[in-house]
Amino acid sequence: MFLFHRQRKGFTLIELLTVIAIIGILFTFLTSGIQTARRKAAQAKCASNLRNIVVGCQMYASDHNERFPKSLDDLYPDYVDNLEVFMCPGSGSEAPASASSGDYTYVSGLTTSDPSTTIIAHDNPDNHRGRGGNVAAVGGDVRWQPGSGGSWSPSLD
Repeated sequence: MFLFHRQRKGFTLIELLTVIAIIGILFTFLTSGIQTARRKAAQAKCASNLRNIVVGCQMYASDHNERFPKSLDDLYPDYVDNLEVFMCPGSGSEAPASASSGDYTYVSGLTTSDPSTTIIAHDNPDNHRGRGGNVAAVGGDVRWQPGSGGSWSPSLD
């Protein structure tokens, strides 16, 4: 009795679909990891921008009887020389036309004698799409405050 073995010259449909499904699952994991890394990078850049704003405010105060500026416009261009510092990368907006039209809220009327934990500037609530926002204190500390339920507003304590 002769047994004929058929030579396989390719992959079956099931094998091809399995490989495609595995590649799809791996792609999903990869893209979610990349999105998380981008979000974290935007948060870090935003914190750096706020830190630069606080340093500019401190330099301004040293030149103006320990009083912080009345608005962020007083910082540009003498103390902060780039308008992109006033743009949060998490907001997706373009560079602002002026410092006060940027993506950060500034609390005016403060002096260097205020407690170092007093909030002087913070993200606008929609900059990071409800995931949270950075807040900057008079003493230079910048920290991330997470949002809840898809919304965020700064805790000014």
